[in-house]
Amino acid sequence: STPVPVRFFNPDNPDDPRGVREVAGCVLGAFELDGVADARVGLHLAASGALAAGAFGVFDTGPVALDEETGLLYLTAADDLAGCAITLAWLARSAAAGVDLDVCGAFTRAEEVGLVGVAGLVRRRGLPEDAMVVSIEASRALPGAELGLGPVIRVGDAATTFHPEGDAVLRAARDRICGRDADFRVQRQLMSGGICEATAYVVAGYTTGAVCVPLGNYHNQTPDGGIGAEYVHVDDVDMCTTLLVEAGVVMSEGFSWPNDDRSSRRIADRPDVQLRRLRDSGVRMSGHDA
Repeated sequence: STPVPVRFFNPDNPDDPRGVREVAGCVLGAFELDGVADARVGLHLAASGALAAGAFGVFDTGPVALDEETGLLYLTAADDLAGCAITLAWLARSAAAGVDLDVCGAFTRAEEVGLVGVAGLVRRRGLPEDAMVVSIEASRALPGAELGLGPVIRVGDAATTFHPEGDAVLRAARDRICGRDADFRVQRQLMSGGICEATAYVVAGYTTGAVCVPLGNYHNQTPDGGIGAEYVHVDDVDMCTTLLVEAGVVMSEGFSWPNDDRSSRRIADRPDVQLRRLRDSGVRMSGHDA
């Protein structure tokens, strides 16, 4: 197989502010260990000396790069550095706009190995019990959730669907922005490509919504089976931040679900004349009084 370039961060360099020494190398292949296929990875390192226990490694997909023509931003781990960037931009823009709402960002680790960080957060009840949580991340692009067509209001993942109140707040924000900006784009989809932290919040009993930006080369997997940089569209990232700021404004104005949700009210407030017509048609068809 073709060697795959990697970079390791060896925790043995006191002269670096991060305390690490970068070591380049490549993965030669996966091999059997104790009868288990692909349990051992063969490496070739450019520097002599063993890697220390705990050395962190990543695929070496090259430097961060923005394609000005396509608007695509390439980086080793858009999932979930894009989510971190959106969270920070949301906080900064909310403060700058004077949004009258308590907004905080929670940054967790070890998501990819089973939502470990967020599991610890919800187990400690680290967020206010009445908080509305919005999970923010980059998620595998799917039909109906495509790069460059705007952020996605995520109604669920591969494991669960999320809370209708969280969805309603985000839809209300979308409708308000689109009402004043015809070029603003938002998608809405159940993102079944994986499980995200919103599921952990739902299981813990928090009112939960979610947004994401569509992701290319999910988990560094290229369409031809190789390794490549993940990528997102910068417009999706920017519009996602705008959507979240507006969602904060919606909440600060006392949005109440289902009363303030137009879709819910349209169903609940079905005109009496339509209900009478439905009842009367049933009587005519059955030949009996209601």
